[in-house]
Amino acid sequence: MVNNENVTEFHEGFFGALSFESIFVNHTAVKNVSPSAILPLRDQIEKLEISFSQLEGFPFHSLLSFPRLSDLRLERNSLTLVSAIQSKSLEILSLAANPLEKIPADLVTSMTNLKEFHCVACKLGPTLRSQMLAFASKQLLRVDLQGNEISKIERLAITGLMPETELIMDGNQITELPKEVFRPLLMYKSHAEGYISLQGNPIECNCRLAWFIHEPHLIGSVRGTCENGTAFANVTLQCVEREEADLCTPGSNKEHNPRNAAPTENKSRESSKGTKQFTTTNLISWAYQIAQGMEFLGSRKHYQEMTEQQNQKTNPEYFQTNKDYLQGNHDPQAQEEPMVNANMTDTNDPISANEELRQVGTESATISSVRIDHGHGYERGPTKDTNSPFHVRDELKPIAQKAANVLHK
Repeated sequence: MVNNENVTEFHEGFFGALSFESIFVNHTAVKNVSPSAILPLRDQIEKLEISFSQLEGFPFHSLLSFPRLSDLRLERNSLTLVSAIQSKSLEILSLAANPLEKIPADLVTSMTNLKEFHCVACKLGPTLRSQMLAFASKQLLRVDLQGNEISKIERLAITGLMPETELIMDGNQITELPKEVFRPLLMYKSHAEGYISLQGNPIECNCRLAWFIHEPHLIGSVRGTCENGTAFANVTLQCVEREEADLCTPGSNKEHNPRNAAPTENKSRESSKGTKQFTTTNLISWAYQIAQGMEFLGSRKHYQEMTEQQNQKTNPEYFQTNKDYLQGNHDPQAQEEPMVNANMTDTNDPISANEELRQVGTESATISSVRIDHGHGYERGPTKDTNSPFHVRDELKPIAQKAANVLHK
């Protein structure tokens, strides 16, 4: 029966004396099926499909009386309630695209030959409760739960899967893979053809996946990608939380958690806050670098002065203007050097300047090491702390100026 808007119910005697092995009802106005309407067909019917209709009620409790019924498809109807199904012959059950409000805990426990269970877009979410789908069939090959807005799966919500079972959970709202939930589902699939598909879920690739990464034999049994596009087969972790560092292995994927914007913002603030701190090591290092730089500049100045003198003496003009040089006075400017008091320092002597620069560097390093409380950084604050690195930095300024004066003497 197709495209029939006149029939709204299958009542008793609807099929008369006719016998059917398969019944297909598509795109109709059928809302209800009476048990007495299909019971006369119990010994013959093998497949029953009512889809794209307005079905609200179906005699699920009568299915035990249909020993040959193997395929029941009630897709795209208006079913809101489903009772427990008892059937030893049913192999395929599809309730896809029905707005189910509740699924009984024993819905599938009595179907011992079930091979496929389809409940796509049945509004099973947001939580799959414990024991909601307890399969009892050793023949189970496929469980399809796509598009159910599932965000949380309780422990033991899905049980009875076989190593060859394909569990399809694409297009839900799953954000993490709790070990206590998914490890039992994957435990027997690593050596079989079964798998779990999680395509289209906003799963966060972070340190909570550590248990999964540390059991690589399970990775091949999961299909899908993280929210950032990384395939599960390629996931490695780079942890940022110190307390989780021992649980994770370094890799190419940084933790990406767009759903927790506030913590990320806080981390950014803490990070920028940390960049405003100075430590003892920083300041002492700067001080010694200043000292070494001053010493290098002093040596450079001395070398340049000696080079200029040498270049002057090798210039032909020098011999023309200093004829006494040819008469034996190799340095016409040379005069008897006055005696210098041992306690006096010639500030124009490059060696003396070099010594002064060393003293300046030592003084700057001493200021840094004495003023700083070892092991702690300081932050810019409203009060002037004489032990703060900013105050130490201010004290280094006159030291640097002293070095500049020495270099310009």
